[in-house]
Amino acid sequence: MNKLLSLLCILALLSCKNSEKKVSTEGTKNEVQKETKTVTFSIQVIQPYCGGAAPSDEMENIRMKGEAAQEFVFYVKADNGTPMKLVTTMEGSATAELINGGYCVKEGYKSDPEMIKGLENSDWEFDQECYSQWKEQCNHAFVVSDTSSNQINFTYRPRCGWEGPVPCITNTGFPPP
Repeated sequence: MNKLLSLLCILALLSCKNSEKKVSTEGTKNEVQKETKTVTFSIQVIQPYCGGAAPSDEMENIRMKGEAAQEFVFYVKADNGTPMKLVTTMEGSATAELINGGYCVKEGYKSDPEMIKGLENSDWEFDQECYSQWKEQCNHAFVVSDTSSNQINFTYRPRCGWEGPVPCITNTGFPPP
């Protein structure tokens, strides 16, 4: 009996060694090991044309290539998980450790409590139903699997300043000539 108890203690200690990668589901009998993958996000931003003198074809081509989304706040949420906040570097990239599954990327105005509070305390007026529906939509969806790429690329297209930072604003200003 003592040998069996000693063996169980040793096994318990060895199983705790890699406890960071194990997720327990319904007690100790059904332990499932979930490996994480390092996923790299590369985010481009394409600024809108907001009026004024029409750009030349060359200027328009440069604008449409986009640029790195520097210090861009976004959230990654698993289908059944808690959102994870990420901020891009000056090169427009960010990394996260994710397990296999489906994910949704949302910009900060859809998920970040501070950004939402600042927006709601601003002078912008919203169609609340439209705003609630917009916040539920993903900016980008992707799947992490054993066969998928670990590089996620997506493009963010902000709005013109006079339109407000999010759709569903009812008191937008006048566009420039």
